[in-house]
Order: sequence, then structure tokens, then C-alpha cells
Amino acid sequence: MLALKIEPEYEVTTDKKEMNIDSICDLLWSTHWASDRPKATIEKSVQNSMCFGILSEGWQIGFARVITDYATFAYISDVVIDGRFQGKGFGSWLIESILQHPDLVDIPQWRLKTTNAKPFYKKLGFSDLKFPHKYVEILK
Repeated sequence: MLALKIEPEYEVTTDKKEMNIDSICDLLWSTHWASDRPKATIEKSVQNSMCFGILSEGWQIGFARVITDYATFAYISDVVIDGRFQGKGFGSWLIESILQHPDLVDIPQWRLKTTNAKPFYKKLGFSDLKFPHKYVEILK
């Protein structure tokens, strides 16, 4: 379990017992990609992912999930920071905490999908797909 403090009142944790599922739902419902995601789906995705939360004195102000085999591949999903805390470095801190987590640090291949935050992720080391023509998908 990871718990990093940036200041006395802010902490990144992977302890799901410390995270608030209702707050996570509210954060995700405030986004363009998960605004209509049912609570049961969010709960199931949290149960089956490695989760990172930013907490401030018990309040959930940030969240992200990692889907991984812990060896060769990891996918970052549902990165969200409460609007009142955006633009203050919390998103960068969350992604850096994920990439530097001891269980994940040696993974050679990372992915995530974004529609409007490419410049943010590029500052953190991400790039466009090197071989996008090699990927296929099923969308339901």
C-alpha cells in the first residue's frame, strides 16, 4: 500500500478502504467520459483495478485507476481531479505517483486515452502511439 504526502493535509493512497466511493462517483460523473456511468459499474471497476486517490483530511479530491498485469503492461484510466483543485499540480502528482509506485515502476509499456489533455500527459513523458496502425479495438 502506498501513502505519499505532498503537504500535511494532502496524501496519495492506494488503500481503497480510505477512498470514498460516493466521492469517486461524483468526480467521475463530473467528467465528459463517465458522466452517465452507473454507480455499480464504477464500484466494479474500482474493485478490479489498482486505485490511487488523493485525499485531503478525509475528502476525496482526486482519483485514477490502473489496469495492469504488474509485469509488461499498464493502462491508466479515470484520472480526475476535483475542479476546485485543478491547475495546482495535483494531476501531475497523481500521475507521477502512479508511474513511480514500487509495484509498477518497471512496467515497460503504459497507455491511456485522452481527448483533450495530450499536452498535460506529454509533459509527464507520454507520447503519441508509435505504431497506431498495429492496434485494433472493440467498442460496445
